[in-house]
Amino acid sequence: MDELPEEGYTKINTVKNTLYTIRGEWLEISGARYALFRLEEEKMAVTTNRCGIFYSTKKQAETYYYNSFYGASGALGAMGGEIEKLFNTSDTVMLIGEEGSGKDLIARYIYMHSLLCHNTFITIDCELVNDKSWAFLMNGSGSPFIESNQTFYIRNLDKLSEARCRQLLSVFLDRSLHKRNRIIFSAMREKEGRVSDRIVRFINQFSCYTVQLPSLRERREEIPVLASLYIGRKNGELAKQIIGFEPAGRNCCSSTHGLIITSSLSGSWMGWLL
Repeated sequence: MDELPEEGYTKINTVKNTLYTIRGEWLEISGARYALFRLEEEKMAVTTNRCGIFYSTKKQAETYYYNSFYGASGALGAMGGEIEKLFNTSDTVMLIGEEGSGKDLIARYIYMHSLLCHNTFITIDCELVNDKSWAFLMNGSGSPFIESNQTFYIRNLDKLSEARCRQLLSVFLDRSLHKRNRIIFSAMREKEGRVSDRIVRFINQFSCYTVQLPSLRERREEIPVLASLYIGRKNGELAKQIIGFEPAGRNCCSSTHGLIITSSLSGSWMGWLL
C-alpha cells in the first residue's frame, strides 16, 4: 500500500494463533492532517481453524483484560456499578460504543465475573467470519451453537449483512440459544450517536440490557488521572521508576483532541484515547 486511502484501511492476519489487526485512518487536528495507525494483537489459545471463531478460557480473558488500559488503570469509572449488576444474571447484553471504547474488554470483564466463568468464552467475530465459517455455524454438526452453558460474544454485529442478521436471529430463536447460554453482543455506535435498525431489532427481540460505552474523548477530564494510575501499576509490575508526565504531556491529556496511549513500559499498544 503506497498511501492511506481516504476511507481508511484495515488489514487482518493470523500468525501462529495470534490475530493481528492493523487499522489506519485520517485525522484532522487544528487544520493539519495526520495518518493514524493502530496495531491490535490478540492471542487465542484454542481456535477451530475456522475464520472468525475463537475459544478462550477464564485465565486468557483475565490476561487480556488486566493487561489493557482498562484493567491497569481502573478506567471503568462510573460504569463499574452498572456492569457489576450483570455479574449474577443471565441477561443478554448489548455493548454499544465507538471504535476503541473498550467493548471487547467489557465483554470479557462480564464473563470473568459471571456464573459461567469456568466454562468457555466463545467469540464469533462478524467482521472476520467468511462463507465457510458461517455455513459451519448455521448448519455444521460441530457448530458451537449446539452448546449449552457457555458465554457467546457476538462481536461487531453491525458488520453482518441484513440477510445474515435475519438468519442469525432465526437460529437463536429456533434453538433457544439465548436461553441455554449467556449472549453478549457488541456493535458500533456511529459518531452521530445512532445505531442501525438491525441492532435495534436484536435489542428488542432479546430484551437486551444495553450498555452505552463512552469514548475516552467524552471522559477527557479523567484521562490524566487514569494515565497516572496506569503508569503507577506498570512501574510496579516492571520495576520501572517513571514519575509521570511532562507539562506538555499533561496538557495533551486534557486537550480537546485527546491522545493515543502506547506503552513504552511494556512495548504494546494499549488503545485509542480519542
